[in-house]
Amino acid sequence: MDFEDFEGFKRIKNTKKLTAEQVCSLLTDYKDALGDISYRMGLDDADIYVNFEGKYGAEIRIDENAGEIIIERELDEDAIEDVDSILEKGKDLSEAKADRIIEQLYDLINDYMDDGIITEHITKAQKVLYMSEKEMAVKGILYLGNVFEVKDDTKELFEIKESPITKSYSVENCLTQRKEIAINYSDYKNQTYSIIIQPFENLVFRKDPSTIKTRFIAKTSKKEYKISGDYTENHFLIELDEVVIGAIDCSNPHFKTEYRIEINNLEETSRIIAMAVMLDTYYRKEEDIKYKK
Repeated sequence: MDFEDFEGFKRIKNTKKLTAEQVCSLLTDYKDALGDISYRMGLDDADIYVNFEGKYGAEIRIDENAGEIIIERELDEDAIEDVDSILEKGKDLSEAKADRIIEQLYDLINDYMDDGIITEHITKAQKVLYMSEKEMAVKGILYLGNVFEVKDDTKELFEIKESPITKSYSVENCLTQRKEIAINYSDYKNQTYSIIIQPFENLVFRKDPSTIKTRFIAKTSKKEYKISGDYTENHFLIELDEVVIGAIDCSNPHFKTEYRIEINNLEETSRIIAMAVMLDTYYRKEEDIKYKK
């Protein structure tokens, strides 16, 4: 069974017969992103504990009898009383962040099993941004499109304006006052979106039909971007060549107009912002298509 799409639970064939000490050694270089790492030996297996920031952590079990490494999300003992409220509200940000780190743990260990070389490294957020959306209209009647504002804790960084006539957005860097990126959604009925980065790059994102989750992939001759949603469709992981470069969290799932964006690779900031706008547009257009039917 393929456990790639499971959330909070992963199973890996331990083809290299790694011990708990060896797994801990692999993870030591990533303590800055993971937090405290410890392990305990048992009769038939060994448990490794990774303590993330927040309510959740991860337990990594080395099951010698089954020849497997199992990674599982754990709720902090102090947060047990919050379980009922978490179940009622759905996945919260702390749980989403824990699942994203578990994804990275799985990718790293699985990657190492292939040839003993790690290329899918664990990363952490270098910056957190906030994006809000509102409609532009004249006297509340004539719709002129949507506008997004992206801020950090102190200032506005990007403004993204829609042109409904051309079915596109322009992404302006407020610090340089330059239009860095265009987003084209003219082919939205085929679940295809283009992000054009000046002067020569065009990323064409197509929805992946092979999974029930929302996943978009853009491939060029040199690299691959992947945007993967969870089952709630409120939390997204962004990867470049299988390495996490950011994440997008919807702050108000019922309306999808407020977003929290984690940037793991600062060089990809404007592209990640464009992907957040693209995702918002995708969900709005899907609702439009359903409504028209």
